[in-house]
Amino acid sequence: MSESLPQLPKLYFVKAGGYTYARTYKNKWVEKKSGKGKLAVKTDAHTVGRIDSSDGIGPVNFDDSFYRLFPDLKNFNVVRSCSDKNKFVLEIKPKNPEAVLPPNPVIRVRSIGATYLLENLTARDPMLEALKDVFPDSWEEILSFAFYMVLEPDAKAERFSIFADEVKLPCSGKLYPSQVTRLLQSITADKCSEYFADYLKRLTAGHYLSNERFWALDSTSISTYAQLEEAQYGLNKQGEDLPLLNVMFVTDEKTYRPLYFQVFNGSIPDMITCTTVFEKLLNLGVHSFVAVADRGFFSADNMKAICEKGYHFVICVPFERCSSYKSCIMEAQAAMAADNLFSLHCGQDVYTAKKPVEFYGRRAYAHVFYNKAAAGDQAAAYQKRLKEVEKDYWAGRSLTPENKLFMLNNFLHNENGVFKTAGDGRHKHLLLDKAQYQQRMSCCGIFLAVSDTVKKADIAFDAYINRQNIEANFKTLKDRMEIKRLRVSTEESLQGKCFIAFLAVIINSFLDRRVTQFKEQNGADSLPHHSIGAILDDLRGIKEYYFSAHHEYVVDQLSKKQEDSFKLFGVKAPISHYEAGLAEADRTTAALKPHGEDLQRAIADFT
Repeated sequence: MSESLPQLPKLYFVKAGGYTYARTYKNKWVEKKSGKGKLAVKTDAHTVGRIDSSDGIGPVNFDDSFYRLFPDLKNFNVVRSCSDKNKFVLEIKPKNPEAVLPPNPVIRVRSIGATYLLENLTARDPMLEALKDVFPDSWEEILSFAFYMVLEPDAKAERFSIFADEVKLPCSGKLYPSQVTRLLQSITADKCSEYFADYLKRLTAGHYLSNERFWALDSTSISTYAQLEEAQYGLNKQGEDLPLLNVMFVTDEKTYRPLYFQVFNGSIPDMITCTTVFEKLLNLGVHSFVAVADRGFFSADNMKAICEKGYHFVICVPFERCSSYKSCIMEAQAAMAADNLFSLHCGQDVYTAKKPVEFYGRRAYAHVFYNKAAAGDQAAAYQKRLKEVEKDYWAGRSLTPENKLFMLNNFLHNENGVFKTAGDGRHKHLLLDKAQYQQRMSCCGIFLAVSDTVKKADIAFDAYINRQNIEANFKTLKDRMEIKRLRVSTEESLQGKCFIAFLAVIINSFLDRRVTQFKEQNGADSLPHHSIGAILDDLRGIKEYYFSAHHEYVVDQLSKKQEDSFKLFGVKAPISHYEAGLAEADRTTAALKPHGEDLQRAIADFT
């Protein structure tokens, strides 16, 4: 909608007799009488006009009371028609289309700087192209909501309409809370899968991803008070006693770009989810890549799924599973004792086993890293845990499943799980499995990574370290966007809220990567501000003034830091301009004269 057209209030239409009556209203959210969530109910309804037909099609004849409340609409006709999709639409047209200037000029002031930057960063990106392809009728609203989540901490859906009034966004026109709810509910799981297939295909065809194709996998938990089917109690990584949802991300390590996400039941542990994700990626047509994962995903089912589906891996072996690679570790320890194998690049001793190991039907390279500083900390933590679980056992305290398994693995017991003891009275103690103890102590400081495709230890090390980029995406999700607790009013809105949050994290990754590169090249002190959030907050101060009398947009003068911020991201700063397609004759180029025809015209317009 053009900036020069006024905005309609909320309207709904009721048929009665041979007329269709127009009514204004307000939305009020109330709890559903049955089921979960809230329902929008129309309140404070007032009849303000009518259409002289029972089919609800034709010009709306508003009452004088309506024009007193909305004087900007007095010189416009509002016509209700039916589109090709059998949906009713309202069109606003000037009553005098021959007039060059509207009789009641409008001046609108909105924040432009931050969204102007984001629009330029996302223009022609596969993320945006896929969004337009899959959501042709609502991509502007979806992208605008994603901008809102990037810019506004604790972005609540009900505040989006207020934000849209104050900030210039890709979508035009006024957005109401009910429209936002319908938007979220229109983003279904089917549409999301269709989007990922399109998005990943465009990334591959356009060579947007590095040739090395190291993709990090990790998950995080998000607590929620909402009563959602998928929200269940599980391992809450935030340490809160609340139901949670687990969210898995797949991120390209070199570009920081998130590629895929999956929301799953909060009671399902990380280790089980990996198999399903790889099955979905395979069916989405994803080309082969190297999956880089932490020890939490190391399981027989996961590794078998990765290998069978033609993907590759670099994965950390859990500390308690290192004994399966005892020969590789002993070979590395002997080599490290005989020679100085310290790597300046890795900051620790590095060794690759001479013979590949058998790994779920594939040959894999075992890379052994030894960190002397970490060795002492791990040994102390292991010994402390042994003492703590034994103390809890004698005190009769309830043990977690993890601690019960830890005891069975480290203390002697019979086939029935009854622990063996020695001593008596105050000196009674559990018998330690000394072979296991010595094995664990000898592995302290050892970090073991296996890969079926990476032959060099330093490359495997970089791949594992760079997976921390996915942690930056989670930090963006929880800290910058403050989604530590997911707020959605209905089950139907969950998928949409998560999908738009994913798009917002993609956009933030563009900012994060550029800032990281700039700091590496020029130092942190060269940045305009200390953080991305501070940069965006400063740019939000740039205002654009729209003058409908001349169809002109006037942009505030930029400060030196604001100019530097646009240069940082390679974006040209916004400038004042006229409305697109405006004839040269309509432009104002000189001030009006304080006498003669200009003065007479001003008096006539005013009166």
